[in-house]
Amino acid sequence: MLPFDRQQRILKILEESGHVSIHRLAQLVHVSEPTMRRDLTQMEKQGLIRRTYGGAMLPDETQYAPIALRKNDNAAAKKKIAYEAVSLVHKGNVIFLDCSSTVQNMVDFFTENQEITVITNSITACQQLMDLNISTYCVGGLVESRDGAMRGKYAEEFIRNVHIDLAFFSCSSLSSDGQLGGHHESAVSFLQLLLKQSSRRIFLCTHTKLSRSCMHTICTLRDVDAVICDQPLPDELLKLVGKNR
Repeated sequence: MLPFDRQQRILKILEESGHVSIHRLAQLVHVSEPTMRRDLTQMEKQGLIRRTYGGAMLPDETQYAPIALRKNDNAAAKKKIAYEAVSLVHKGNVIFLDCSSTVQNMVDFFTENQEITVITNSITACQQLMDLNISTYCVGGLVESRDGAMRGKYAEEFIRNVHIDLAFFSCSSLSSDGQLGGHHESAVSFLQLLLKQSSRRIFLCTHTKLSRSCMHTICTLRDVDAVICDQPLPDELLKLVGKNR
């Protein structure tokens, strides 16, 4: 098996199983443990995985921790991004908020009885929006235990039947050539459909997502209308934003 094929197999195993030991990975991929260590070292340098004592895991498994904990990770940067994002929302807009902690920080800057309609696949965001008496639609569907988000065919069917003015979303990575990526097929599939149903797509990301890549591609910067980051994007990436729009 070629190194690239091995790495794709490793990513698939980690996606399905979470943390896996080096010994077990070597068995599953049918290589020696020294070869597996070399592969994992290279993959960690590329930002594809995170090495742990005796094993490896996907780098963004922390995004599936409870939302209260995720919001505290890079909290200042996420609040800065969310505050700027909320400035794009106007009276009468139909907006979508995804389940990412960066996007969900936006709710903290909404006002009670704000005259907007929010669609979300986040259980946590639904409750917060109800407390603010903001018109809210929950997409329904399977609730995924890893992050409390609703996805799957029923959630996607809901999205197919609505029009969204502004979709605010995040993901696991933004590569140096402008590809937005995710680790989990269900999340990627849902976001791809969401973007098709939205007039404007606003990508929110912290600088920690830059120059990284994931197994699955959601879209490219050419497919989004704006990027809000806590640090300026490199010029070569900024030039790509919205070029397909």
